[in-house]
Amino acid sequence: MGNGSFVLGIPAVMTDEDGNRIPGEVPDQDIKLHPDRHSRAVMKDFYRSPEFCAACHKANLPDTLNSYKWIRAFTTYDEWQNSKFSKRNPLVFYQASYTTCQSCHMMREAVTLREDGAKNGRLASHRWPAGNTAVPFYYGFEEQLKKTIEFLQSGGYLNIDLFAIRKQGAPSFEGPLGSVPFQLAAGQNVQMMVVIQSKNIGHSLVPEVRDLYETRVEFSVCDAAGEEIYHSGFLKPDGMIDERAHSFTNRPVNLDGEFVDNHKVWTIHSMAYDNTIQSGRSALIRYDFQIPKDAKGPLTATARVNYRHLRQSYLNNVLGEDHPAYPVIELASRTRQLNLGDNPVSKPEPHDNPDWMRWNNLGIAYLDQLQYAEALDAFTQVVKLRPDYEDGHINIALTYIEWEKYSSARASLDKALDLSPNNARALYYMGIVERRTAHPDAEIADFQLVVEQYPQSRDARRELGISYYQQHEYQEAIRQFEALQAIDPDDLAAHYNLSILYRRIGQKEKAAQQAALFSLKQVDPGAPTYSLGFLRNHPELSIESVPWHTHTDSAAGAAHPSDR
Repeated sequence: MGNGSFVLGIPAVMTDEDGNRIPGEVPDQDIKLHPDRHSRAVMKDFYRSPEFCAACHKANLPDTLNSYKWIRAFTTYDEWQNSKFSKRNPLVFYQASYTTCQSCHMMREAVTLREDGAKNGRLASHRWPAGNTAVPFYYGFEEQLKKTIEFLQSGGYLNIDLFAIRKQGAPSFEGPLGSVPFQLAAGQNVQMMVVIQSKNIGHSLVPEVRDLYETRVEFSVCDAAGEEIYHSGFLKPDGMIDERAHSFTNRPVNLDGEFVDNHKVWTIHSMAYDNTIQSGRSALIRYDFQIPKDAKGPLTATARVNYRHLRQSYLNNVLGEDHPAYPVIELASRTRQLNLGDNPVSKPEPHDNPDWMRWNNLGIAYLDQLQYAEALDAFTQVVKLRPDYEDGHINIALTYIEWEKYSSARASLDKALDLSPNNARALYYMGIVERRTAHPDAEIADFQLVVEQYPQSRDARRELGISYYQQHEYQEAIRQFEALQAIDPDDLAAHYNLSILYRRIGQKEKAAQQAALFSLKQVDPGAPTYSLGFLRNHPELSIESVPWHTHTDSAAGAAHPSDR
């Protein structure tokens, strides 16, 4: 629950031959003669684990700070643990090799100076490259800035897909672009559907103090002469972002319904919206624009994800308005040419996803936007292209489950289990279906198999605990919820259910502790009301709180690059 707790011990940089720590100073020569004993004194396996990073990268805002209530500030560690890179969560959409925080942010690199701790001429980098371009820019640390930018641009972290075109009045969209022929004409009203996949990021985009960072989508359409037809997500001359840009950010508000600018976190009472992309998921962004009647083709459509460490208004507050422009980094981009007339099938670019994955990412985005019929159509295309892909069938079932059509999910789960027996993801969702169709023994058996394969799965432990509780197997339920708390001490379901279960077996003190923790950590039911005033007063931002919103051609009074 804390913000980085540390216990200081007596310093020791060496051990003796028996492994006993030697406190105090030790000559450098002794360390170089016995690097193994030095390592034994100062290194622990824990330091190489993500849990070590969690000591600081999971933080909270206690009521002693805000005079309101306990609020979880950020949960980068939880995001990693729920990602495909942790190998602890069976419910991810894609699989990947096990990757820790250190694997990504402390990659080994060749040493250029003498370093006795190097292994095979390489050393774990202590630059911790991530997204902080502001500090090296401010202090003039050019090499650090260069390596940070290289890190941001070299990981293939995002995939941008100009997926489809939807013409006004048409019953459906035409896509995936490049794989199907279509026609465009001057004067048409068109919607471009852009899918952005978080592909190789082990946490959200962006993590932690996301209200301070600017990660935005810039989308533009130009005619053959380079004249701009549409532009969203541009920077204004004063460095501020187009108000109607799609940004991967949040908007915390205070008691008065005002945006908590300049990171006054102790005043946060609610979150107006949060457009973060979680690891392994996708976002669908829609742009409506009109092709001028006199436009000359081909048109060039480009989508970029741009990143700036620290918002312009925050920089202005800290540094004054007369400061140099801070770096804007392009994380990913994709461009397509659109002919006025016929657009035949075209060859994909090297970094484009295969069509089955393009449909899969669209389905994931639809699912997150609560558009279940559309998600079902997208995932159906996935299994048409890859009938042997078990996760395609599971995604169809997941859509039915979220749509609360539980019986409809069973056939797809059966198909997935035929393709991949004991598939933990399929078994988990089958357990949900068995519960909703009143088959408790099968439900428990399914969740047990998932826990056996993924003992650190929060979701499986939680659901198995609920299953045991519903069958009045209280000790087994307690065991699952206690295991869940060992994985995630903040899980509200664990606090709530343990408060009841402990009381039923007579452990009143422990029950009271869990009830108090539940009361402390649950979201204030009145919190969303603080956001209403903010959303009413900022119509240019309020659409961001609607999952399936569309960015339109123009806005009255909005500044536009053509006005510069």
